Amino acid sequence: MTVIHILDHNTDKILGDSTTYYDENHVENLKREETLYFIEPPNSKITSFLNKKNRVVVPVDNGFYREFIIEEVTGAEEKEVYCSASHIELKNFRPISPTVLNGATVNTSLDYILKDTGWKRGITDYRGTCNVVFDEYITPYDALLHISNLDIYDLELQFRIEVANGRVSSRYVDMVNKRGKWRGREIESKRDLISAKRTEITRDVVTALYGIGPEKEDGTREVVIVEDDEARQVWGRKVNGVIHHIWGIYIPPNSQEITKERLKELAEKELEKRINSVIQYEVQGIDIEQIFDIAEEKVELGDYIRIKATEYNPPLFLESRIISIEGPIRNRSQKKYTLGEFIEYTEREVKYNWENLKNKISEKVSLMQLKNFSEPKKIISDKPPVNAHDVVWVDTSQNPYVPKVYNLGMWEKMTPTVAKEIGAYNKTQVDDITSDADRLTKGIIDVSAVTLRTSSDGARVEWDGSKGLVQYNSNNIATSWLDLEGNAHFENGYFNGEIHAESGTFKGILSGATGTFSGKVETSQLIVDNPNIEQDGMVGLRLQTAAWQANEQQPFRKTGHLEFNTLNDALEIYKINLSGDEVPLDGFRINVKRSEFIGDVIASESLYANRLFTKTIYSSWDQSKFILNDYQNGSISINALGNNLYLGYVNTSEVVSNRPFRTVDLYVNSIRANTSSNVYLRVPDSGGEVVVSSSTSTADYKPIRASDFINSSSEMFKTKIHKYKGSALELFNQAVIYQYLKNGETEYGFITERETPKEVIRGNGVSSYSIQGLIVKAIQELFEQMNQMKGRLGM
Repeated sequence: MTVIHILDHNTDKILGDSTTYYDENHVENLKREETLYFIEPPNSKITSFLNKKNRVVVPVDNGFYREFIIEEVTGAEEKEVYCSASHIELKNFRPISPTVLNGATVNTSLDYILKDTGWKRGITDYRGTCNVVFDEYITPYDALLHISNLDIYDLELQFRIEVANGRVSSRYVDMVNKRGKWRGREIESKRDLISAKRTEITRDVVTALYGIGPEKEDGTREVVIVEDDEARQVWGRKVNGVIHHIWGIYIPPNSQEITKERLKELAEKELEKRINSVIQYEVQGIDIEQIFDIAEEKVELGDYIRIKATEYNPPLFLESRIISIEGPIRNRSQKKYTLGEFIEYTEREVKYNWENLKNKISEKVSLMQLKNFSEPKKIISDKPPVNAHDVVWVDTSQNPYVPKVYNLGMWEKMTPTVAKEIGAYNKTQVDDITSDADRLTKGIIDVSAVTLRTSSDGARVEWDGSKGLVQYNSNNIATSWLDLEGNAHFENGYFNGEIHAESGTFKGILSGATGTFSGKVETSQLIVDNPNIEQDGMVGLRLQTAAWQANEQQPFRKTGHLEFNTLNDALEIYKINLSGDEVPLDGFRINVKRSEFIGDVIASESLYANRLFTKTIYSSWDQSKFILNDYQNGSISINALGNNLYLGYVNTSEVVSNRPFRTVDLYVNSIRANTSSNVYLRVPDSGGEVVVSSSTSTADYKPIRASDFINSSSEMFKTKIHKYKGSALELFNQAVIYQYLKNGETEYGFITERETPKEVIRGNGVSSYSIQGLIVKAIQELFEQMNQMKGRLGM
């Protein structure tokens, strides 16, 4: 009986268990969609725990646990519970700011995205490095989708949990090449899938694509067009006697700038995926076990199988995967498996692969390769089969039985049967060794030298009657020995346990790669001297670093280490992260009543202190004038020595701020583009305008002078597009143009509160772009009237 566990959404502790649920349905597919539904009967002991956001944990067939979040509970007596997989919570964590992860691997990308989410990096496949670009704010979940779809990675996501001590101990995100495994079976669609539900999906088919690259610094994009004429003939729609393409748009998931050739290559690969309809087979669980011929082993999401589609002529050979599993969690024979992601092979390709395989067999491929390729029929008998060489013969003429295969005219054993075939001792040899050991236990064998063990390279351990137990290397040099006086002599020593001594003296140099010391060192002065300091340049110390995290099973996570060294005649302290990069310390805390620095205190970035007692920071140039002053009321002023406060006053080409700069008024002579060729004036998404006004009033508008004013006019920025059917001439004939003064200048134009067409009014102004469009429409109407008049006049 599969047990459902209910967990507290804050502590992850198990609140209760249920085996009384019924009508449960678990759905999981390769699109990372996973849900669980079940009904709990009235008066259930877990009813009070079925609250929104509590967790549900159930074991699944592959030995893992699945975790869900309760999203909805309905019903007065019996409770219907609707749950979603817990990884959807990654959509609700703090969004990731726009950034670029230079030279990122799968592991470093996952670590960055999952930071402070409670999820950790799990099993991953290495895919090299690339620059991962997040060019806008993005949730951790969408960031995972983004990197998994990058061309260089192209991996599949898998979410899983581990349970220990009555709670969820770990949550993992795996990124692997492909989920599932090859099941080694081929089936025929007309024979083995007769009872299966076959579905053909054509809604996403396209025959041509616009490939659109990322925006460049100058605001332009690369655009390529890729087409498949054969697909157009199959799927296209004939209009006016011409078969037209079904068009789609493809934008690469990686927002890094790419060449036009690379964009075309990616678009062509994408078109290959979209030019065919999607075929799916839905198979019952009891049938899938017969098809795969595995009654005990569990079929998992992503597993592979091959299908010979005999309904086509010539037959198609397809490779498919299980893309969806749906059904109860207690009875896998009632589950429904959906086969999809078909890869088509022609009969010619299949025959070529078969001939290639036969050539390999003729070159005497290993038995393991043969076993991986197929599972042949077994014949169990005491005599070799006649004219049946493609089988496994289990030879019963000896004990134990021995499986054999026919290879190059001979029946060869598939497994060793005698000790010497694997380098082991036979029974006689073991008896001899036992006899020697027995003689040693009965007394001392007094000989000058007895070799106890010799390795293949000549190294040995030898008992010497005068020297004791001696170890020789391959060059016959004694490297260590235990003498007859009880002294031990070792060239190297490795100890896993404890070393105890009443007293001891160490002389010489103690060196080692790693080691663990527990205890204390008592001395009036600890001196660390590096005898090679003139070559090394420093004496150093390394300390590991860790950061606290909200996990009772693992309250801290390793973050790297601190380096202390005396390089450059100075004490240097810096942090190295897990990737080997030098990064800033999160803090430097000294708990002292008073700290005194003799000399300059230089802070490259920021200087933090729990309490920094100062009233005023004075100028080093003029100590009678202050730079920073505390008014003791929460206000602090930064003052200039003269009338102005200069940022970058001397020998500074630019003042750079990497964060937003907020001010009531900004006085500048010009605004120029920084890293881009465009300058953006941004207003809130909720609405607003860019207003140019005088310095004394926000309602006193001023002109804008430029060589041209270009309105955005692409259909990608517009919706509900249709032709204007009204009369522009009538609109303008009803309008009144006024003469008036504005800013001391005579102007001619509309007054929005008077006879102005509502079609062009925008707040207390008018849209020049709409007026231009209506003027063009009015001119078209005048041309139409003129042509009608010419017709009446016979011109």
